Amino acid sequence: MLLAGAHALLDHRVALLLQSVGVDAPQIEERLGGTCFKYIVMDSDGTIAANYCDIVRANHATRQLLGRIP
Repeated sequence: MLLAGAHALLDHRVALLLQSVGVDAPQIEERLGGTCFKYIVMDSDGTIAANYCDIVRANHATRQLLGRIP
């Protein structure tokens, strides 16, 4: 459920909605890169001590890199 929430939060339409109300939210691209704005989905009981949005972004970047390997 948390991964699904992270996928939904990272959808470009969420960034557009946040931008429409004055929030400087970036549209997250496939490649990893840093911004000062951070999308965060955390497990409240601490079972997995990671930001699920970072996991989703890392998985996307890994798939992209694997697709480029001959």
